[in-house]
Amino acid sequence: MAELRARAEEAERVAKEERRRSLALRTELERERAKHAKALEVEAERTASALAAAADAKTTADKLARRERRLLDQQSQWADAQLTTKKGREELERATTELEEVKSAARAQDRRHKMETERLRSRNGDLSSRVNELEDEVRRLGVAKLAAEERAAAAADAATRRERRSVAEVPTSSAPMTMSMSTTSSSGAIAAKAAASPASPLRASEPAAPSGKRAPRVVRFPNGTVKETRADGVMVVGFTNGDLKVQRTDGTVEYYYAEVGTWHASNSSGNGAPELYFFPGGQAEAHFVGGSKEILFPDGACRLVDANGEEEDVPPAEAPVRLRALAALRGGPPSRPHGRASEIAA
Repeated sequence: MAELRARAEEAERVAKEERRRSLALRTELERERAKHAKALEVEAERTASALAAAADAKTTADKLARRERRLLDQQSQWADAQLTTKKGREELERATTELEEVKSAARAQDRRHKMETERLRSRNGDLSSRVNELEDEVRRLGVAKLAAEERAAAAADAATRRERRSVAEVPTSSAPMTMSMSTTSSSGAIAAKAAASPASPLRASEPAAPSGKRAPRVVRFPNGTVKETRADGVMVVGFTNGDLKVQRTDGTVEYYYAEVGTWHASNSSGNGAPELYFFPGGQAEAHFVGGSKEILFPDGACRLVDANGEEEDVPPAEAPVRLRALAALRGGPPSRPHGRASEIAA
């Protein structure tokens, strides 16, 4: 009995250490997110100011050119009517030359404004791509934190089960895995992942298909990313790190994190559908808009968590219909795509 308690205390200590690391990781995650958001806001304001200044300068130059052109046209008309001498003709020619110089200067200034505008737009696109990459990194850190919390919870649950077994009590469920990922921001971040792919593909191919059927369109980008658009409208993006993104026509987005072997499915259509998580250990979770959760453990036990954090363990036979559907999907979301970008490209 003393040995079991010692093991339980050791498992609790390990769990506390994992929770401490998880808290430090969460704090660092929030700090990075705030820093990136502030940098994006400052750069966006700077870009907007530069564009506005360029537009004002172009407007001012156009007004000045029109005014000088109008004055020169008036002088030219007056000279044609009044001056008949050689000196008058020389003045007219000089005015005409000045008018051409003004026009040429206006055209050169317009070209400079266009080049500056294009440069600012390109800079803005580069910054947007960088922000998307940072958001992907923040999302990966979040998934790693969830995996650490799952390990800590599993260790504490194993100790509790051993202690219960020693006094002949039958365990009713496994410990839940805590989830802290925001349900309102995960789908937008996933959409940004596809937006982070380069705008210029290296090669696009459309394999031959039987008559009357449209073959999938495969686009390969210089950074190794592969995008496949299938005949039914489903788009699959494979990244070089093994991650996969599947976007369906009904608004469902499925994302596979290769580093931690976790699937995440969400729907951005606003129909109130829950976000689904499938972990490599066999645990599946459904997170609802109101803050409640339904958890399915690998041993078939179920746990319901309401928005206030109240938990209720439910036997498998009394599990809600939604959890039974989760059990049918265990191992990954429906219509699971290929596991690697290289398989998509094949």
